[in-house]
Amino acid sequence: MDQEKVVAEFAKNARERVRAILRTWNGRELFDLRVYYQDPAGEWRPGPKGLCLQVSALADLKAAVCALEQAISEERPS
Repeated sequence: MDQEKVVAEFAKNARERVRAILRTWNGRELFDLRVYYQDPAGEWRPGPKGLCLQVSALADLKAAVCALEQAISEERPS
């Protein structure tokens, strides 16, 4: 049975939110970083923008985020 669990959420802007979701789909463990929008009825719906990867790729994503943090800190004036 496919399952999903929202593990984190933060505002992207005034109209959108980003959700970090842990899920299983067809027996594979995945994580999904997806932009959600609010429909006219007030329900949060997943949009087409996002990233879904196997859990085994999490260390690679974390390394990429750390590299981004380092690049940003190097570009900002002290």
